[in-house]
Amino acid sequence: LRPLAIITLADVLRPEVRTAFTMMEQLGIEPKLISGDNPATVAALIAQLGISLKGGTVAGAEIEDLTGEAFSDAVAVNSVFGRVTPALKARIVTELRDQGHFVAMVGDGANDVQALRAADVAVAMASGTSTARAVAGIVLLDDSFEALIRGAKEATAVLGNAARLSKLFIAKSLYAYLLI
Repeated sequence: LRPLAIITLADVLRPEVRTAFTMMEQLGIEPKLISGDNPATVAALIAQLGISLKGGTVAGAEIEDLTGEAFSDAVAVNSVFGRVTPALKARIVTELRDQGHFVAMVGDGANDVQALRAADVAVAMASGTSTARAVAGIVLLDDSFEALIRGAKEATAVLGNAARLSKLFIAKSLYAYLLI
């Protein structure tokens, strides 16, 4: 008899991902995970960190042939899309934009290029392919997804302050006009 060897393979997400998802929830950002991997695997990785997403999980083959309202509904109600082709990634991103969402697509491979081009903001990882980096408007130098979300949080604060200052300026100008 030969000895039995058991090999375990596992994908483990970096701990910063949990922080990034928490920040996204605080900012009202709804994440959609679009992957070429099995949708159950992607959902299991997210579950490892105790992250719960609003929508369901769907395989690309289940939605690839859908059109019109059926495709739109599938994109709206699901949060994890697995076994997705590059063309379907781009179609999902385009559909999200058509639904009125501002879409930031994060990708690192040549299979993400179409979707990166379809997004409002294309973000690539520095360790990704040169094609993805060339298409992206933002390249995360340390491959830190959390840094992107922190940047979005800071931008939201800056825009909020600018809006408050604008209101104050308009009110001040109106009172000055009335006094004059």
